[in-house]
Amino acid sequence: MSHKNRKIKRFVYLFIFIIFFSVASIFFFYGNCSVYNILKNKKIIKNLGNDNEQLNTRVENLKIIKGKLKKKDLSAIEKVAREQYGMAKKGEKIFYITNSSKNKTGQ
Repeated sequence: MSHKNRKIKRFVYLFIFIIFFSVASIFFFYGNCSVYNILKNKKIIKNLGNDNEQLNTRVENLKIIKGKLKKKDLSAIEKVAREQYGMAKKGEKIFYITNSSKNKTGQ
């Protein structure tokens, strides 16, 4: 093989390698399976897991309250009526306390 043919062959291999590397880099950094998307999706999954745990805790608490309400537990019924519906006994006055820092900032 002549020296000229080796140079051409080497150039072709280098060109193919550069094209392959460029295409692989584009998919690695900018495609659907890019590093950025993978890290973003992991963060979303972590946040959804935390939300799921909070919702499961809330469901368990609501099941407990539901059980007490079904048993006609008067203290549980009174608590729900006061906290969720703002009800009060005759002669009672209800005071709502707001966060003063929110009022100062105008929020």
